[in-house]
Amino acid sequence: MRDLSKWVLLFCLSGSGHTSAADGVLESIARNLDTLQSQLTPDLRQQAGFRGLYAIKPENPNAQFLFAAPGMISTATPEWSHHGDLLAFDAVPTVDDLNQSQIGVYASDGPFKGKSIMLGYGNVPSWSPDDRHITFLLNPGNPIGAPGGIWMMKADGSDRRWLCDGSYPRWSPNGEEIMFRDFEHEPNRLGFYNLKNGTVRYILGSDVGVEFGGGTWSSDSKRVYFIAIKDERRHLASIEVSGNPETLQIIYTETRPDHELVGPPAVSPNGGKIVFAIQDRTRRTGQDRLWLNTFLHWLPLADSTAKPTLLEAHKIGLINRGMMWYRDGEAIVFSSER
Repeated sequence: MRDLSKWVLLFCLSGSGHTSAADGVLESIARNLDTLQSQLTPDLRQQAGFRGLYAIKPENPNAQFLFAAPGMISTATPEWSHHGDLLAFDAVPTVDDLNQSQIGVYASDGPFKGKSIMLGYGNVPSWSPDDRHITFLLNPGNPIGAPGGIWMMKADGSDRRWLCDGSYPRWSPNGEEIMFRDFEHEPNRLGFYNLKNGTVRYILGSDVGVEFGGGTWSSDSKRVYFIAIKDERRHLASIEVSGNPETLQIIYTETRPDHELVGPPAVSPNGGKIVFAIQDRTRRTGQDRLWLNTFLHWLPLADSTAKPTLLEAHKIGLINRGMMWYRDGEAIVFSSER
């Protein structure tokens, strides 16, 4: 059986993995199953361009290694399932080869703790609120020749279907829409795919554009947070999902030369904190790569006078981005090349 039939259809599509009877059977299988990959291929950590997932608390600036996909040089864009024990991610076998990106799931708890499986080509996965489906981006030029854009599949990787053009999909907490970045118009807009009737609507794109990466939902599905391009500057901003320009809020504006905000940001579950990346172009490394010299910062959203605080004690590594809060709001998982 291939990867134990995708971990018994990902604990029966994430719904039955929490019953004691099922846990007992799965634990017995997991103990004797040697075909599942281990959580890390150690030699890759020593290779140039290695990028893994790390965990950190804003109050404790010491990041701890969490996971890297076996056989992959880069593991990124993590998102926790709503049950909190499965972590979706994307990974590539060679540095910066995004067309080869594959989606995987890592078990942080339960009978398959420490194991990972791959679900096929795609990147930037986002769970449905019931954890039974995943929406994702499939890049044009992918190895299977499928149309690029926003796709959806069951959580075990089956029943893939194309939804619309766009990039960086994020499933709304209320389950009604999938938000994505529309890059076919300048400036870029935010699009919303309606899961009930298949229609698409757009916001922004006139006086305010959306920087690379799209947006992030508030926990109540009423606002979205993103990096805005306005008046030739980049801003950390939010707006109501209606797109009403009067609801636009500028949270922070980057004014330093050779520093740029990079999206998307990540908002804590209780809405109290926001984490975002700033690219420091004053650091010269002799390389010219996407997201090079990005470092994570955070702000308390209730304090309009607060200045960004570096998430770690120092600027560590070459790339730090793709962050996601743990469900309890106490820590953050992010991808880093260091």
